[in-house]
Amino acid sequence: MRDFSVEINNLPKDYEYGGKDMMLQAYLWEHIETHVRNAFEEKHKENHNEAKLKELRIAQPWQIVDINFGKIDDKECELLEKLNKLDREKKELIHKLNELKKGKNPEETKDK
Repeated sequence: MRDFSVEINNLPKDYEYGGKDMMLQAYLWEHIETHVRNAFEEKHKENHNEAKLKELRIAQPWQIVDINFGKIDDKECELLEKLNKLDREKKELIHKLNELKKGKNPEETKDK
């Protein structure tokens, strides 16, 4: 068997990552792959088996194909949608402010 799923509980709260699943996903991806890779390589490093280490590094059996998050609370999803909307509005306002600082009318540059 080469493919399987894992359920991980007790993940950090969304606000710790600004409601951005990609931030948490990237952190988990790196964390999990590092630990699994170390587990694969550990005994071969101890035995100084360079051939097996080279074989593992080519095959990379520790690679993750995908990470998906399941939400169990609709209120959490609504909150994330609101955070995303506020983040987009903030970025739009920052853009307008920067355009005004440059002496440009932000409404004229909006569609360009």
